[in-house]
Amino acid sequence: MKYFYHYMFVLLMLASCKQTQDRETVTQQQADIHTDTSIQTDKVEKTDSIRILNTGPRGGAYQNSKGENFRYTVFRVEVLNHASHLIQLDLNFPKSPTGLLPDSTIVFQVFLVPEKYTPDTIQDTFNFGARLEALFESEDPYKYELSTAIEPQDQQTLYIGILLKSQIIDGATRAKLFVEGQDQDAPFFKVASQNNYKLHNKPLNLVYGVSVADAKYHALIPCGQIKIE
Repeated sequence: MKYFYHYMFVLLMLASCKQTQDRETVTQQQADIHTDTSIQTDKVEKTDSIRILNTGPRGGAYQNSKGENFRYTVFRVEVLNHASHLIQLDLNFPKSPTGLLPDSTIVFQVFLVPEKYTPDTIQDTFNFGARLEALFESEDPYKYELSTAIEPQDQQTLYIGILLKSQIIDGATRAKLFVEGQDQDAPFFKVASQNNYKLHNKPLNLVYGVSVADAKYHALIPCGQIKIE
């Protein structure tokens, strides 16, 4: 009988130790799960992005009161900040005409439509509501540079004009603002496109692509960058 009590005591001690170990194992597993979850959450919170929407073209031919002829197109570009941080958008287009490939004698000029000639709202009307003809009649200089901050969950709408300085009989003009190295369409740009780009610690370099006559003539222009402030 005495041995029986000793035997039962040993069994109870072993069972108690096993339960303690099991509880420690479960606690550690739960801690591991919480740690993994927090890591994944951090990754999601730190993955910020922007979206660039390109729409166009609009435009046509115009002769101003001085008898000057313009063949122009205008594109609407919306840059949306889906990040949790302020982002900085810097654009800088060349002030002199750019040659198209493969024939560099065919030239065009890209410019930003000044704010006084742009609409206050998004419009799908003639020239997107931008008053290009009023700009052509004025003595106002074209705009080639932009530096602006975009708040989180806000957007910046741009109107980019293209003046064709050479005669091209056939074909429409297409254009797109995109991040360098992250566009599969070039130079076969679509009438409308939207692309998401992830933001990192280093700036994203921007390119403005232009094609004419089903990409028979085209050019890619480095034109600025986007970065987290």
